[in-house]
Amino acid sequence: MAITKFNYGMDHARHGHFNSASKKYELGGKPAYADLAEATFLVAWAVTIRDYYGQDSPKFSQIKPKLNICSKPPVEAGPDDTRFQEWNLSFEADLTGNDALGYVSQRIGRQHCCSHSKTSGPTGVFIRNYSNPREQRHPNERSQVLKQIQFEIILLVEIFQESTIFEVHINSQKRPDYQPSAVLESFSTVCREVTFKPEGKLCRINILSSFDTKHALQINKRGATKKPGTPETLHALIGRNYDFRPNEISLLSTTTHMTYSELGQQSAAIAQMLTLRGVKTGDHVALCMERTIFSIVAVVGILRTGAAYVPMDSFYPTGRIAQIVEKAEIQYAVTDQAMRHKFDGLPVECIMPVQSEHNKIPENWAAETNPDTSNPAYVMFTSGSTGSPKGVIHEHAAVSQSLLECLDELEIDTSTRFMQSASLAFDASILEVFAPLVAGGCLCMPSQDERNGDLESAMRMMGVTDAWLTSGLTAQIKPENLPGLRSLSVGGESPSVGSLAAWAPRVKFNNLYGLTEAGVWDTVKMGMKTDDDPKNIGRGIGSVACWIVDPENVQRLSPSGVEGELLIQSQYLAKGYLKDPEREAAAFLDSSSLQWRSMISANNGSRLYRTGDLAKFNQHGDLIFVGRQTGFIKIRGLRVDLVEVETAINSNIQQGRSAVIVSDADPSNIEIVAFVETGSHTQNSLADEMHENLTDILPSYMIPSIFIPTKSLPLTASKKLDRQTLKSQLSKMGQRDLLSFRKGGFEDVAYEPIPKTSPTAIELSCIISDMLSCKDHDYAMSLAGQNFPLDAVGLTSIQFVSMLNTIRKNYDKSIRIQDVRQASLNVYDLENLVLDNHSQVPAKVNQIDLLENLKDLLSTMPLAHVRGKTIFLTSITGFLGSQILRRLLETSEVDRIIALVRGENIETARNRVQEQATIGKWWRDEFHDRIEIWLGDLNKPQLGLDKSHWTRLFADGNQRKIDGIIHNGAKVNWMDSYQSLVKANVHSTAHILSGMATMSNPFPLVYVSGGYMPDAEETHQEIAKSLSDACGYDQTKFMSELLINEYNHHLNLANPIAPRARTVIPGFIVGTQTEGIAHTEDFLWRLAFSIVRMQGISKDLGHLTVTGVDQVSDLVFKVILRPGSYPVETMRLFDGVSTQTMCRILAEELNISIRPMEHEEWMELLRKDVENANFDHPFAPVLAWFEESVWQFMDDQGENEKNKFYAEEDIIKSLQSSVGYLNDLGYFVDGGLGANAENAAIFTRAK
Repeated sequence: MAITKFNYGMDHARHGHFNSASKKYELGGKPAYADLAEATFLVAWAVTIRDYYGQDSPKFSQIKPKLNICSKPPVEAGPDDTRFQEWNLSFEADLTGNDALGYVSQRIGRQHCCSHSKTSGPTGVFIRNYSNPREQRHPNERSQVLKQIQFEIILLVEIFQESTIFEVHINSQKRPDYQPSAVLESFSTVCREVTFKPEGKLCRINILSSFDTKHALQINKRGATKKPGTPETLHALIGRNYDFRPNEISLLSTTTHMTYSELGQQSAAIAQMLTLRGVKTGDHVALCMERTIFSIVAVVGILRTGAAYVPMDSFYPTGRIAQIVEKAEIQYAVTDQAMRHKFDGLPVECIMPVQSEHNKIPENWAAETNPDTSNPAYVMFTSGSTGSPKGVIHEHAAVSQSLLECLDELEIDTSTRFMQSASLAFDASILEVFAPLVAGGCLCMPSQDERNGDLESAMRMMGVTDAWLTSGLTAQIKPENLPGLRSLSVGGESPSVGSLAAWAPRVKFNNLYGLTEAGVWDTVKMGMKTDDDPKNIGRGIGSVACWIVDPENVQRLSPSGVEGELLIQSQYLAKGYLKDPEREAAAFLDSSSLQWRSMISANNGSRLYRTGDLAKFNQHGDLIFVGRQTGFIKIRGLRVDLVEVETAINSNIQQGRSAVIVSDADPSNIEIVAFVETGSHTQNSLADEMHENLTDILPSYMIPSIFIPTKSLPLTASKKLDRQTLKSQLSKMGQRDLLSFRKGGFEDVAYEPIPKTSPTAIELSCIISDMLSCKDHDYAMSLAGQNFPLDAVGLTSIQFVSMLNTIRKNYDKSIRIQDVRQASLNVYDLENLVLDNHSQVPAKVNQIDLLENLKDLLSTMPLAHVRGKTIFLTSITGFLGSQILRRLLETSEVDRIIALVRGENIETARNRVQEQATIGKWWRDEFHDRIEIWLGDLNKPQLGLDKSHWTRLFADGNQRKIDGIIHNGAKVNWMDSYQSLVKANVHSTAHILSGMATMSNPFPLVYVSGGYMPDAEETHQEIAKSLSDACGYDQTKFMSELLINEYNHHLNLANPIAPRARTVIPGFIVGTQTEGIAHTEDFLWRLAFSIVRMQGISKDLGHLTVTGVDQVSDLVFKVILRPGSYPVETMRLFDGVSTQTMCRILAEELNISIRPMEHEEWMELLRKDVENANFDHPFAPVLAWFEESVWQFMDDQGENEKNKFYAEEDIIKSLQSSVGYLNDLGYFVDGGLGANAENAAIFTRAK
């Protein structure tokens, strides 16, 4: 048979929802066998649908009229009176192999058909051979076939003596992306191959049609004609705005901002400092900081040295950081106090630029001295299949040009305020950080608590116009609450239908797609509509070209509309993988190696990247993301290689192996599940053990949430892991079944019902139950009204954030995510977090005071008296101790306070207590009988108590009379050594803990520390190193903190249910908001005296940790009486104000001006002022300590939102009140105290 001529018919719709195309062929010659023509068509069709459906051994149905019934029973289709029957055929030949076309055609011709299959394929073939006189053509036969037979594609073949007519009909409802003429042309191409090249191999046939070729070229036309611009470095692009927009805001948070001029100066200072420390062009510098405005300044500073930054997130475990340090040969790390401990034991020099802000800014700070665009800009590490993360190297030239094309595509300009929400270790941050800074716009940075909590309020405060979020996070914000938002982009995972419906009508809603190994972003679907496919990722950005190939053979382009592997062709691809040439060669392709290279334009770049993702083109030329190939998933937009997870698990089990799969769930609630071989026995504690072992190796988002022990893993016939069987097993397990396989889970657990007297707890359990109902409705409903641990019921990270948002909206209560991710925190604990400090409902007209009515009713009931608490205090005559005493006395919950007081006799000691309370203006006579004085001395063993008092203090069981200890007594002297303070400040703590250790049920202890204020995440080892040469007071207070920590560790092992000792670390303490009575000997007021006297302040002094004495005493009161409300053992009070705010208060209250000065100039002036004073200068006793410790005052801890307990405006009121009090005393005149103080009672420190 030879095809000598053919005519195309046009694509057109006919027969209802079928699109059709037809061809007529004139045939010459005769086939070697009577039915070879039919065999040729069957082979050609099998090869065609091989590429359209990705089937190595395709299945399809041959349709025949009932008049031609074969001996084998057919599979009936349709009603009994149908005129047709289907024969389900399965091709036995492997169409990807080396069989010759002619051989397969002859084989089918002899057999007449392939083997029969029980199931049908998605296509059907209807062949009528009218050259056979027995065949008769019936009218409307074709329309009857289309009407009665339901396939995605039907091939109709009519064979006549001199010609053959082919028709392809495609169901447009099932396959809208397939073009009939393209399918028909592909089919005819294979027919020619079978006819003219019977020796040809099946695997080498390319069915690509001219339509497919033109379609692919048209899609990539824009990129092919776009010429690349002149490359520049990222820091040079940003640097333009130092001159063009110096006073415009470049960086913004809800608490502070920085102009472009300040960004240029501060980044130049960091670059200079790094260079002096040894950082060179081309170095890899680790960046591990909490995300603040200053972390962005550090990024720009690193780039200006010519080095590349290697971002590491705060959640990276130390083991992963060690892997990255070794692989990238990192010698320097830019970090902060909170993150510095992650580099302990590594050969890395930690540089904390926040401590070096007093360094002088270079005179030529705006000049860029490292313009080489071939240098790496950053190395981004992502999940790798070898068991360790892989480093992706990006050069300035590629990143900067890709960024500029993204600016153009996404319409980012000087008016843009772009929100930064992604981790700097995630490639999505590149657009967020650099796009607004290069465009001259503003980069808006919400804090971590704002991201996890009231994100909408933060976005409104900063005036955010553009944002990128993962799909899960879009559900946490509402368009009606963000009227200023112009553009919202989703990336990392497809948006949900709900997100599309909510946002598309309100903003420009964009769907972004990108790879760590490619450009900033690679494709985008701009301005999506509500009825768009959520998986539509649009077209290549700028000059990016996109190609779809056979996943098994990159040499074969896929037909239009067919699923295949997506290749990204771009000038902006990464340079490659760090020290991994084999993986690099497999992933990055040179266009010269491809058989279809003639279609590739040089303007798109000469290299292509194999994404490993499956996609297809729709009929409009947009890319539709289909899914990821086995082994890769995305969680919250972060790529996870499941092989790396398996490798990490296998390294932590003694025998056997593991298999990791993902749950079939909504992308925002996806979970990683690990099956682990554990031998003949199961392990209920497997999840806890694996979590503990993997925490040092994998980031938290990569650790499976479910660990299922199994005797052995199922295998396929080829001895490979049978993951489909595992998925089937998982699908049959409900959430209740999985409970025991989660961290903290137990088998057959029964939770405690919540009584109706706790309605808030019941409501909270129902909120969580509703969130879990999408996974397992029955299980979720069983949790309603139960007190369960939050970390054991299957909540994902996104669901935790959603829960906190619901709580904020329903209860007007903001809770930090770290507070609810505490181990074993249950619904009751959550209720305590919600109800504590819950704002009251505004009073209404005719409102009934129900609580007052309750009191009246209770007075008529014969209820037994409940004994109030008895609290032991180690100091009640000091500035803070007196206010703690006041707070305890003002509550009915405490009956009696036993106070340790140093004095000659009880009467003298009591008078001293009353004198201090009178100075504080709070004493009332009725307090007298509630205070019991015990004479003692912190410098002496057992606190200097007599034997009877010591025995009574630590009496146990029925003899117990004390309900808690507040240890706030200490000797305060900034100049004394450790040895001179150790007895009062350390031994006293040891004696108290020794006494409590003898009790079977010890009471709560609150230790009030002071001195050095460490960062929130600073480790004990780091603090000890910092304080090795500090003043004795700092050292002794920290030593007591260590003792408290060891005591709690002892309780964890010996008495897990006993209350843990709590440590409260306040900063500087000022007077109350009402009385304002301040302690004139405190350091803060000594500093304030010098500032006022010199009328100047160093520009480099940062945050001052300050709280009112009433605020600190209230916190101590709550911790001792309600310890369950404070799950952390150490509370560091970072509350306070900036030095600038402090100076503003002094200037306003005293009617003076205070000018900012260069730090060294100010320090020199301070020294001279103290040395030349002809009076007892208040700053003289602390000058030497301040010179050694001034760096502590340069940490901008005000950016740290963690561990803040009070509103800044309340602290400002306390400061204003205290300054007024001291001014009335004449404190700020020469000599420290004026004439008004001569007859005034003031606080003094005990000698």
